Amino acid sequence: MSVAVGGFRGQVRFALDAPGFDPAGVSALARLAPFSGIGAYTTRGFGGARLLRPDGQAARVG
Repeated sequence: MSVAVGGFRGQVRFALDAPGFDPAGVSALARLAPFSGIGAYTTRGFGGARLLRPDGQAARVG
């Protein structure tokens, strides 16, 4: 049996520069992403997210 799974691989970068905007809400949601089960077939081990620091290194989450 074989299963074809489509998907996306890439990076998302948020730049927030609105006057008076507090990025804490966006930061909290971004830190939740690795634990939220995003993607297709997550019950079979697919899907996932990883936070990167601006220098490209993996950020520590949790």
